[in-house]
Amino acid sequence: ENGFIIETVDDDVFIVGGSDTGTLYGAYSYLERELGFDYFHIDVYTLTYTDTLPLNDYHVKDIPDISLHMPGYLYLENNSQAMKRMRYNSNYDVFIPVGGNMWHNSFSYFPKSAYEATHPDIYSEDGTQLCYTAHGNEEEYEWMVETAFEVARDAFIAYPDRYLISLSIEDTMTSCTCPTCAAEKAKYGADSAAVVKFLNRIAARIDEWMAGTGAEYARDYRLLFFAYHQTNAAPAVYDEATDTFRPYDDEVVLADHVAPYFAETNGDYTQNFYDEGTANTQIAYNMRAWAAISKYLYFWSYGTNFAQYLTPYNSFNAVQDIYKFAFECGTDYMYTQGQANQPGGATGFSYLKVYLESKFRWDVNADAEALTDKFFDAMYGDASDIVRGVYDEYRVLATYQTDKLGYSGSRSIQIDAVEQTYWPRSLLSSWISRLYEAIDVLEPLSASDPNHYAILVENIESELVAFLYLYSELYANQTEVSVLNNYRTECKRIIEKLGITRVSERGSLVTD
Repeated sequence: ENGFIIETVDDDVFIVGGSDTGTLYGAYSYLERELGFDYFHIDVYTLTYTDTLPLNDYHVKDIPDISLHMPGYLYLENNSQAMKRMRYNSNYDVFIPVGGNMWHNSFSYFPKSAYEATHPDIYSEDGTQLCYTAHGNEEEYEWMVETAFEVARDAFIAYPDRYLISLSIEDTMTSCTCPTCAAEKAKYGADSAAVVKFLNRIAARIDEWMAGTGAEYARDYRLLFFAYHQTNAAPAVYDEATDTFRPYDDEVVLADHVAPYFAETNGDYTQNFYDEGTANTQIAYNMRAWAAISKYLYFWSYGTNFAQYLTPYNSFNAVQDIYKFAFECGTDYMYTQGQANQPGGATGFSYLKVYLESKFRWDVNADAEALTDKFFDAMYGDASDIVRGVYDEYRVLATYQTDKLGYSGSRSIQIDAVEQTYWPRSLLSSWISRLYEAIDVLEPLSASDPNHYAILVENIESELVAFLYLYSELYANQTEVSVLNNYRTECKRIIEKLGITRVSERGSLVTD
């Protein structure tokens, strides 16, 4: 739906997408081919100006490697124009919420306040999840299937233009351990088997409804569930001789409209999914297993430090290989979560990640180095070389952090990175000085093109704030009071200017 053709017929050029969004992307591609258009960040783009356009002979068919691609940063999701120009899709165009929730919504189907007293068997023994076998109570199981179908049916009616809907586990690392669920896990080697069977039943009811009384609401839908934490492993059998997977049996073959939404916070997103011996080895195994037994695969990846939003996170070394791995697994949908609840912007060269990810979605083999060069030239103008120098030095340090200092491994996205060991004082001081030097280099532009000047300065300040924050937090007792106060004042000024409000995924930022 997001692909397009550009075709010259006689003296006309036609741009036709698989959907309206595909046609829009085709228009951007035409502008890129004719006028060098590229979009890097909000209000930052390249475009060649000319009085005339040639009539070129186009016979182009272009389809992204990953069909759907969602923004992982709230600042981008809040800017529809920028999001579209970077060829990101919106969850709000395709996902149907249930009880206001697109995922982690099993209790939206079965609110405990409504059902816990009268239908206790539908909840796990510890009450944190559903019991996907209803504790072996067949009557209750049938009631669960019918109730879930009715909730989904009403949601399809309420959102006739969307086609993705989930019934997904709550955000815990738990599963039901009742005897029936334990028996299912013992048989299939995975907690997910009971979930697959349950959703297959619901999908059968949806199919029946859409083929009958709900025909006017029929569509090529997907019913998703989270392959996440306790349900990350697939009910599949591995054949070592052929290095392939197959379903354990026919009962856990995913129905045509049922698909796993694969995610795992226990991974290490400073590393790729190919290398053996990392925190991703088992996760990659699980992802390949799901890809083998499901017609579709949806992938939720990660790319920031959720415990420390204001610090850089070194997923730069791995991000392209992760997209390649996802593509090779046949991934239909990609979401790389960054700072999804940070409204004002981001630091730690996150804007570069957003740009690169937008390119890798379209072509997982894109030239990352050439794209990075383009990004720095566009984002920082005449100060590009200085900012690129800081970035390159950070990348060297970041590799040392992951390879030698332990800023890696399982759940590296939750490491407390505000430690002197990770951030030498001399480097932070040097980077701060050089980024201010970069701003000074742009000063002549303040008179000739003040709007462009303001954009470029803000782009530099967006990176500066990370190092001001780290220095102020780590080396307050080793710094002259006047210098420290200046750094803190500047850090606060930039944070407020950008509208950054969170210091972590679950922590609001206080700038006093």
